[in-house]
Amino acid sequence: MLKPTKHMDLDCSVIKITADIIKLLSKQKIIEYTDLLNQLENINGKDVKYNLVSSLNILYLLGKIRYHAKDDVFEMIL
Repeated sequence: MLKPTKHMDLDCSVIKITADIIKLLSKQKIIEYTDLLNQLENINGKDVKYNLVSSLNILYLLGKIRYHAKDDVFEMIL
């Protein structure tokens, strides 16, 4: 869900996950999808996987990340 409701866990919202992805990619310029998912699950819990794709889509559409299908990695664009 893109818009948080009063019953939603804000740690698993798209906005929070997007911010956490930016933090992780600021430290590591390139990260594999599975590593990204595992690190986000450690930070926010198992429910993060439901909004991960939406968060990645936002960053891709804003031109902040690039996906390399050959290696299944995301790269931060400065």
